[in-house]
Amino acid sequence: MDEEKSFEMVKERLKKLIFINGLKWGEGLNPDGNIPKWIFDLREVILTPEGAKLVSILFYDKIKDIDFNMVGGPSLAAEPLVTSLIMHLYKKGKNVSGFVVRKQPNNFGLRKKVEGPIKNGKKIVIIDDAINAGNSMFDAIESLKKEGCDIIKIVTLIDFCKSGHHKLIEEGYNVDYVFNLEDFELEENKLYRYKNKILLTEVDISKNEEEILQKIDKSIRGEIIDFKVFNNLILVALKEGLLYCLNNDNYSIKWKLELGDSISAPIFIDNKIAIVPAYSGLNRSLLFFVSIDNGTILDYIRIKGNINLTPLLYNDSYLLCSSNYLYKVNKENHYINLIFEASGTITTIPIVENAKEIIYISSSDGNLYALDYNGKEIWKKHYDKIKTTPLIKDEKIIFITQTNIVFCIDKYDGNLIWFSELKNNAFDIKLMSNYLVIGCFRGYIILLDISNGRVLDSFKISNHSIKEIKNYNNKLLVKLEDGNHYFAEIR
Repeated sequence: MDEEKSFEMVKERLKKLIFINGLKWGEGLNPDGNIPKWIFDLREVILTPEGAKLVSILFYDKIKDIDFNMVGGPSLAAEPLVTSLIMHLYKKGKNVSGFVVRKQPNNFGLRKKVEGPIKNGKKIVIIDDAINAGNSMFDAIESLKKEGCDIIKIVTLIDFCKSGHHKLIEEGYNVDYVFNLEDFELEENKLYRYKNKILLTEVDISKNEEEILQKIDKSIRGEIIDFKVFNNLILVALKEGLLYCLNNDNYSIKWKLELGDSISAPIFIDNKIAIVPAYSGLNRSLLFFVSIDNGTILDYIRIKGNINLTPLLYNDSYLLCSSNYLYKVNKENHYINLIFEASGTITTIPIVENAKEIIYISSSDGNLYALDYNGKEIWKKHYDKIKTTPLIKDEKIIFITQTNIVFCIDKYDGNLIWFSELKNNAFDIKLMSNYLVIGCFRGYIILLDISNGRVLDSFKISNHSIKEIKNYNNKLLVKLEDGNHYFAEIR
């Protein structure tokens, strides 16, 4: 019983290491040349002291009761596995030699395909890190048969249980593995039993965005980048560099301001000041501080890069993203300080974890960063391109990537807690109590359990995609692309 318990503890620890370091998201290439949603990089686990030890313990458990006198596998993946396993076997009192099967013999030296003290009649165990189609495994088997070896068993760290696995079984080989894809919930075919946990009530919201835009369009002409309702006024930013202030009652123009540069991101309102980002060309931007009362430019600052996101006000500073750069702008004197440069264009508005003042941003190359409040990097993780602003809940950060995977990670070290592969194209995600509400293509709502990412409910509202989910009068408001709105409640 103690051995079984120990085995399961070792297996769970190794599984955690693979989750943290051995799964890559949105990296590498498939054989067809496309970037995969996920890919295993098991060498980042098995080439560490702890990973090598854990794998050896688990492999040993799979072969300890069979009669064999050599263990090996195909190069390159099997080489570290073989080395650590024969050392572990030696400690257990079993003197077993190893071998490695090259993909191709060298055209110099001894030009051997199988390296190691291999001999005719050897009883061998073949090990490998993973098996999918099984091409390298079958190549190794063919080479070992030519050496006159008797293949007793095949053991892999991860078995995709696809064509390679089934073909080996059909040919009569004894195949075993430590993990399969279902252990990591990858490509799992789930049958959801919906419980109708979400109650949706259609609501008529007067003067919604579509109505406002229609009335703005009658007053002014141009490509609208953003508009904000403030008190009894409407601020409208046009791409052409024009800023309008309209009266909310009759949409008459109160004032108009020509900035001279293209407005590049949404307006941010702080008290009675509109903060307007504009791109002046040649990788330079301007940040204007405009009085909402009369349209006067109170101040402006020059910034490197193209401001592409709304600033975030935190404490006494604005956190501002411009291309790859993260700036901190003092609220009072507008002194600007470049605190961080990302490896790609910053794609999400900075969010701040209050307890330790950690700033989180993501970049276009798929990296998520955690920075201290002075911009020093705490950690960086690659989870593919993030398309929703990350949410913070207790110790977790939750976000959706371009490949429609919901990730939940530890906010202090960036390590993976759980993930959920959505079947729909997702546009927005919001927290509601201890649930995640996700708005998807063609009007689907998906409800996830925040503790483990399990789908609790999923249903279709209409054929129109869900454009946005937001808080409205302390309720969760779901907005469709046709302008209709629904209040969402948990039963």
